[in-house]
Amino acid sequence: VRGDRARSAQRAAVDYASLIDWERDQRPGTAAEMDDAVVDKLRALGYLTESEASGGDEPGSGADARHLLNLGTVLLEQDRPEEALATYQRALALDPESPGAWLKCAVAQQRLGLFEEALASNQKVLEIGGTRAHRESASVGMALALAKLERPTDAMQLLDAATAHLPESFILWKMWGEIALGEGDLEMARRAYARAVEIDEDAESLNRLASLVVRLDGDEDRAAELWRRSLQIEPDQPRVHDALTALEAR
Repeated sequence: VRGDRARSAQRAAVDYASLIDWERDQRPGTAAEMDDAVVDKLRALGYLTESEASGGDEPGSGADARHLLNLGTVLLEQDRPEEALATYQRALALDPESPGAWLKCAVAQQRLGLFEEALASNQKVLEIGGTRAHRESASVGMALALAKLERPTDAMQLLDAATAHLPESFILWKMWGEIALGEGDLEMARRAYARAVEIDEDAESLNRLASLVVRLDGDEDRAAELWRRSLQIEPDQPRVHDALTALEAR
């Protein structure tokens, strides 16, 4: 929840938690009362000005679209995706070329199981353009939706194109690895996870790559190195400890 005035991530997190805790205690009765009450709270926290919170919904009013996106984020965090989606759609009515609003719609649609709709919303982001982060998020969202629609080949083709445009995207390579692994394409999965961990590292990607290296190459030394790096990131992984101990005992 940012509004126009960017704050430190720590301060924003504290304010956001405050908002959620406050709402759970308040629980205004109707959806309209909820909208008004949350907007008042956002204003009190300093994320909305009086003009942004006043609700003049003239088309093209960026301030009003932003406060609707903030409100939708609150609703989604409260596991109210239908209301969040309706709120994001109100924001789109005010600013139909907002890539951020389309992305948020896609998230809510995905949460509701509306995968065709989520696919279309993410496609709209790519058509609009936006920032690198917008394009990356939309590509991830489209791949997720295609996987849910049981179209893994289309998902992998999309990720092939997306990584060509964004070759340094850790999340795109990791997702390609996950989808390829689910389809039994172990060579592609290994390639994707290997590229992902060259860019960045998380324990899950390192573990998957280690398992593939053992299975496909029999390279236990390389697998042990990857598992050690994984444990440096997340020490509490009993299964990884066991696998590493078994390798080292040979």
